[in-house]
Amino acid sequence: MKAKREAWLDGLKGFAILLVILGHVLSGYLDANTFPDAYYSLYGLRSWIYSFHMPLFFLLSGFTFTLAYYQGGTLQRHRYFRQVLNLLWIYVLFALLLWGVKQVVPELVNETYTLEDLKGMFLTPLGNFWYLYVLLVLYLVAALVQLPRWNSMWLLLLGGCAIVVADVHMDWTQLTLYRIIYHLFFFGVGCMLCKNRKLLSNPHIVGAFFMGLAVAWYFYGFYYVRSWYASWKLTIALGTCWVYLYCFYRFPRLSELRLFQLCGKYCLELYLLHTFFTAGLRTLLPMLGITTPWLSVWLNFLFSAGVSLILAALAGKTWVMDIVFRPARFFSHIKAKK
Repeated sequence: MKAKREAWLDGLKGFAILLVILGHVLSGYLDANTFPDAYYSLYGLRSWIYSFHMPLFFLLSGFTFTLAYYQGGTLQRHRYFRQVLNLLWIYVLFALLLWGVKQVVPELVNETYTLEDLKGMFLTPLGNFWYLYVLLVLYLVAALVQLPRWNSMWLLLLGGCAIVVADVHMDWTQLTLYRIIYHLFFFGVGCMLCKNRKLLSNPHIVGAFFMGLAVAWYFYGFYYVRSWYASWKLTIALGTCWVYLYCFYRFPRLSELRLFQLCGKYCLELYLLHTFFTAGLRTLLPMLGITTPWLSVWLNFLFSAGVSLILAALAGKTWVMDIVFRPARFFSHIKAKK
């Protein structure tokens, strides 16, 4: 039986994907050093977003994984393998598209890829699509070790220790493995919360973790600059995630905002499509006479998010586009027609 959509979950996914798009817009301008005079103000906002937005996404992914594929405490194998096929197809397709675009218009992007990068995309994911790569790995690991069945205490203890060890012994050459270890913790927390929803509405727990938001807000301008961050990273991310989980779970007026609901419904499509607009707009906006830093950032963000949302909604109206975003459903439709 298909899991029923939950408004608070869609709303929080919508909020999270908008942060992802804004973060990528900011990163593009910062990496290109387009606005040196506004560098630190742009850097500050990006730092706050990056302190928690991907942990939040993986936490929600773990929650959704348990909700959709572990009904009754048993893995729904057919539905699970369909989604694994979807993720694999989407990653390969959009990695190829990203590589191709960068070959055609290298002058518009901050980073180009070689043929060797393309050949190695199953060891080192390409660009922003590392999320799909890591998510696919976590789906395989979670099913293999039956992660949703784990005891909460062991999950938090082992996950936290793994992150500490990774922080000490890994460097940037092992970034992909580190991302898997780090985000597996949040994926597991999402699995745990799906089984223990009372934690989402417990204000005492929110109070205990509110420190994470406070620390993040106060020190957000020093992300990846001061050594303290490595020690506080997990607390910052977990605390901030918990605050947003609590707010969207407890306050329907927030989670049911139409914009958040639409973006949540099409969050995967938004994630895949927006990256093809942000770089081009960095070149187009100055040609139109728009050179103010914050105006450029917000117009880039609004256009990238808005156009991606429109395209996603249009694609959702025809089953033919399932070949791009949901290939398993596309082939089921073909089979049914026969």
